[in-house]
Amino acid sequence: MPLLLATGGVLLLASGGQFLLASDSDDMHIRAPSWRTVSAGTGNTQGSWQAPLDPNALLDFTVSWSDEMSGGQDTILTAVVSLSASATAAGIRIHSESHDDDTVTIWLKVDPDFQDANVWAPPGEDHAISCKVTTPKGRTHDRTFTFTVSHT
Repeated sequence: MPLLLATGGVLLLASGGQFLLASDSDDMHIRAPSWRTVSAGTGNTQGSWQAPLDPNALLDFTVSWSDEMSGGQDTILTAVVSLSASATAAGIRIHSESHDDDTVTIWLKVDPDFQDANVWAPPGEDHAISCKVTTPKGRTHDRTFTFTVSHT
């Protein structure tokens, strides 16, 4: 059973006894589980998340920039995420985004008006999201990642 917190966040009990905290607040960041985490690599990597987004779910997906942050030598100052035009047209929405020193977490969902679309039947449909980060040392990194939306 979800527990509503005074801060406006929702405390959710995940499998394995882990607690996940979701919030619209910019001062809170949590990393997605490993099966919804992808590495940004070292400059020429385009990645994709292996776990699909169920169209009836609100899920977190994390991009690890640890290779680009040079083992703590640099950090993420700003992060901007955006969906491809086809993802937006399909009803996929970014619920929120947060980041810490070396990861960006994006909460994705499908608009309720699009949740019953036939395209979500397995194997689903692939879409793209871009993630651009800047660092205090003046670097800008920009990658595009793919994800699948499918009924699970």
